Amino acid sequence: MTVGSTDTIAEAFDAVIDCIRKDQRYFDDTSVLYYFRGENKNHHPVNSPFPPQDPAMPNLLRDNQFRMREHEIFNETIRLYPQDFPRGETTFEILTRMQHYQIPTRLLDVTPKLTTALGMATLPGLSNDESSQYNGFIRIYRVNKQRVKYSTSDTTVALSNLARIRPEHVTLNNLEYLAYECKNERAGFYWDAGSQVSKDLQRDIKKVWCVRPVNNNVRITAQLGEFFLFGCGENKEPLSVTFSEADYANENAATEGLAQIGILVITPRLKQEVKEMSELLDVSENRLYPDLAKFYQVIEKRYSDKARR
Repeated sequence: MTVGSTDTIAEAFDAVIDCIRKDQRYFDDTSVLYYFRGENKNHHPVNSPFPPQDPAMPNLLRDNQFRMREHEIFNETIRLYPQDFPRGETTFEILTRMQHYQIPTRLLDVTPKLTTALGMATLPGLSNDESSQYNGFIRIYRVNKQRVKYSTSDTTVALSNLARIRPEHVTLNNLEYLAYECKNERAGFYWDAGSQVSKDLQRDIKKVWCVRPVNNNVRITAQLGEFFLFGCGENKEPLSVTFSEADYANENAATEGLAQIGILVITPRLKQEVKEMSELLDVSENRLYPDLAKFYQVIEKRYSDKARR
């Protein structure tokens, strides 16, 4: 559902607030949370001015070759860049760091902070990238609080460790390989074939979960970032993901308790306004992407002759 096409920051905030207020008429605000995802253009099809019709998916699941080689991508990244992954990090923390560097993972970035999503829907247009010519979008999600996990939960540990194992080793009626990896990470992880815990894991692995990370990553802290963590089917087959209202209360649906309730169109005119007001909105590039490697762009904009022309 499109909630509007906006040309000003005020219109954007009004449209999102109106969408949430209408939704709250039917849902107890003590049982749900609202999240946002900013996208700087429509990637499906590329640069279409119309809102995306497909559900948002992690980069890993947009490419079948990525998905089939998830374990190789995970292990090769750590092998080649061990200095970027401190010892003692959990697999989920490793995945969030990989996501930071745009390595394909089963994580989808979301945030409870509307201004952050607005910045994401505009970036990299703030750098005069060609995406500034196209519409951006903000997806608005309702999330049942029961679908929210912390990074230390058994469910998060299990779904994160899917990244370590081969597709053929993920058989839903026997998750022994996955349980082995989880126990290697945390000695207290319990799994026993045929037990209720085992049955719960077989159910939970076929879901998408909202996960709150530890704020030990500069980007997570800067963006107030959280994640949708995607499980899988047999042999790591992708889930049938809808984020639809019809599946919100469907206990058999992968997106049970997660619904996209609207999508806001961010026009090029609004992108320009966000660019002009980025410091006041606290969505400047160096604020959302506080990397020393990118700081030269900030210096160039602030101090170079080109910036003064």
